[in-house]
Amino acid sequence: MTWNLARIGVPVEARPLHYDADRTVAYALACGATTEELDYLLESRGPEVLPSFAVVPAFPAVVQALSEAGADLVSVLHGAQRIEVLRPFPEEAELRTTATPTALYDKGKGALLVVETESADASGLICRTEWQLYFRGLGNFDGERGPPAPDTSPPEGPPDAVLSEATLLTQALLYRVASGDKNPIHAEPAIAQALGFERPILHGLCTLGFATRAVLGHLGPRVRLRTIEGRFASPVLPGETLSTHVWSSVRHFETRVGDKTVISRGRWTTAD
Repeated sequence: MTWNLARIGVPVEARPLHYDADRTVAYALACGATTEELDYLLESRGPEVLPSFAVVPAFPAVVQALSEAGADLVSVLHGAQRIEVLRPFPEEAELRTTATPTALYDKGKGALLVVETESADASGLICRTEWQLYFRGLGNFDGERGPPAPDTSPPEGPPDAVLSEATLLTQALLYRVASGDKNPIHAEPAIAQALGFERPILHGLCTLGFATRAVLGHLGPRVRLRTIEGRFASPVLPGETLSTHVWSSVRHFETRVGDKTVISRGRWTTAD
């Protein structure tokens, strides 16, 4: 395949997505919400929308941007994600999302495509996202190498909290329905094995949803996140236990499975 470099910096046509309380509750459940978090799950309490839900309206526009840039979706690995929520999500809304591929870097054995999105309702902008997507085997096109990899070392000293949760064997199947991300690597055993995985892997964005809940659970109910971001360091298999380590003073988190880091360079800011 050949990258369509003319599409870099050019937004795709805005994609609509209507959501309601059923959609946001299903998303929260797919990200592990429990009976201890009924604010995310009951219409009588809002329901409150997890800030990481920003990736759901963004996803169709991102897929369109990848297609127009010439990306091979079979070869994609999610490298990193950033989310910014400017104001709380309404209980129900019609959002329109624009996606722009802003940079394409030649990493030799692969290529790194950066896509930025903006989602708005009738009252204006609600959220922005940035997706860093790595495409195996699609490098060596004489492009810019891009910035060096960031330092992913955790802060010195023990974390202020460690929050652990087991994922379900069906977690990826739940998340694909709630989010709309139906990449078969998360569902079809033969495809996952052909791509080098023991079995279907969990969506990185599902892991980030778990981490978002963990951070908010540690910070308390009155805290609203403005941004959250992280780098997907290793895949997660459904059924594994996620442990999110939180360093509150430097607003840093890291999610692990056992001794293996699965989200590194986790950071957040708050709205206050």
